[in-house]
Amino acid sequence: MRGDEAATLLTDAGYAVVVEERPDGDYPPGTVLEQSPEPRAPVGADGEVRLVLAGGEPDTVAVPAVLGLRADEATFWLEASGLHAVIVVEAEPPPGDPSRHGRVWKQSTAAGAAVDEGSTVKVTVNPPKA
Repeated sequence: MRGDEAATLLTDAGYAVVVEERPDGDYPPGTVLEQSPEPRAPVGADGEVRLVLAGGEPDTVAVPAVLGLRADEATFWLEASGLHAVIVVEAEPPPGDPSRHGRVWKQSTAAGAAVDEGSTVKVTVNPPKA
């Protein structure tokens, strides 16, 4: 449904409507992507419904190089670039270097690759030193 139609229906039904936009390349701009609370769910005392609308194509960002960084550093640089980090703790296959405990040894999207802002990059980190 178009956001303006949804907002009108909700406002006419007595709800306060809060509208946000999120880049989305799958739906035309202005299309409702999410509603909170969900349809038919109880609404809080404030009577507020949040709509998230498609706001057009997402921006493209370059994936930063995070190999060799600690998990918190990798997360910081990925999020600073507009990406989401998923950290997986897994030992590097032999011959692993013992000095790389707690360090990123693999990332799912290569450094420098152009991806949509908001994409997820999986980074695999050696277990911390025991």
